[in-house]
Amino acid sequence: MNTVMDDNKCLTLVSQERIPLTAAMRLILEVSHLKQATPATVSRGGVLFINETDIGWRPMWDSWLQKFKGIDEKENAYTTFVLNLTTYCDENFLEDIKRRNTVAPMCLMAYFQSLMTIIDFLYEEHKTLKIYTDHFKKLKDGAEADKAELFSKYAVAHGNNLTYDDIKKLIYEGMFVFAMIWSFGAALDDQRGAFSNMLKGKSSKIKFPDI
Repeated sequence: MNTVMDDNKCLTLVSQERIPLTAAMRLILEVSHLKQATPATVSRGGVLFINETDIGWRPMWDSWLQKFKGIDEKENAYTTFVLNLTTYCDENFLEDIKRRNTVAPMCLMAYFQSLMTIIDFLYEEHKTLKIYTDHFKKLKDGAEADKAELFSKYAVAHGNNLTYDDIKKLIYEGMFVFAMIWSFGAALDDQRGAFSNMLKGKSSKIKFPDI
């Protein structure tokens, strides 16, 4: 790697083939440690050390959350996700999840990255797929039958004075809970039952499958 990182900018393969890099090319290497790096390697690159305990997951979450802020049609998502974070991912929960056994080493940054990626997919799906957009249009037009049907799929109980915004917030909370199951819960080894019970205990509205 030394020759590709110095002024020659030439990558030499095991086969002795040389691949020159153009002036516009840049290399960004993300590594977990520098145990195998030589002083020559370090001197040729700008080394940026990011300690998870110093930076944490919060800046990444806050940056991601900004895309839902200030836009009328997305404001319900923003307020719901802010509330969900304090409800489901408080400090006690995060400390507890660190102590649980996982099938592979995990850090909080990885958990939250998975959480946000899943929410992004679900949110985009509900905004683009015709089956969802048609249903939301009916709900917005005030179709009580559709409103009750959709609400019953997500909620434990529902009343008669639900607004369109109430249902959207409930759906966004459902997205958040689903994403938690497949981000925080999926990595667990033999403690998924305890995690499931803990998640159900935090939720007073979301309807979980009877399995």
